[in-house]
Amino acid sequence: MLVVTVFGFVALVQFGFRMLLSQWFKLSQDKSGLGWESEQNVGYVNSLAGIILIFFPLFCTPYLTKIFGVKKTCQLVISLMVPITIILPFYSQVTNEIVLWVLLSLSIGFFISFTTVFTSVISIAATNTVSHELVGRAMGFCQSYVAMFRSLANAFMALLCGWVVSLDLNFPFTVDILFFACGFILVFAVIMMKYCMGEEVEKRKQNEGDKKMEPLLDKKLSSSPKEKS
Repeated sequence: MLVVTVFGFVALVQFGFRMLLSQWFKLSQDKSGLGWESEQNVGYVNSLAGIILIFFPLFCTPYLTKIFGVKKTCQLVISLMVPITIILPFYSQVTNEIVLWVLLSLSIGFFISFTTVFTSVISIAATNTVSHELVGRAMGFCQSYVAMFRSLANAFMALLCGWVVSLDLNFPFTVDILFFACGFILVFAVIMMKYCMGEEVEKRKQNEGDKKMEPLLDKKLSSSPKEKS
């Protein structure tokens, strides 16, 4: 349940962040947005970010899990997402368009890549906490639970963004506070994993039947003719 809860929190940020970006791109600069009027700019940035997404999860997911394991890999990629969510709203102050495109492409590309790695690894963690016969049921429950958080993010982030903008307050109570809120949720998820998640997520849980067969298997091997000779 802890694994699924953390998965849900990150999914909330993942989809809420994307929804927030679409609003932030169009928001006028006097409202702390980028003020882009052309969809072409958004398309170019997302295309450049997609190049990172093609290669990063493919090569880094097996490497990170091999070096750090399941739990620490999840903590690492979420921790790397935090500075992106906090720094990104300040890009509205960048005046050079090329520099802005590069910063946005790198930040968005790595953010999506980190969430992709996390989704893969946390799914492994979820399956490791149950026995083999419960894997299908556990993953079905996990996906349904996470889908609820994704739906909440899609349903309410745009409303929150519009409400914050309508208040017309000064920093940090502009749209920037929603980016900071995403970072806070991610920090909370990292703390939950560090202090509450056990080491059982690292290896697949054995069936009770497998455990009962282990001493029988050892006894059979030890009494074999070859062993006696």
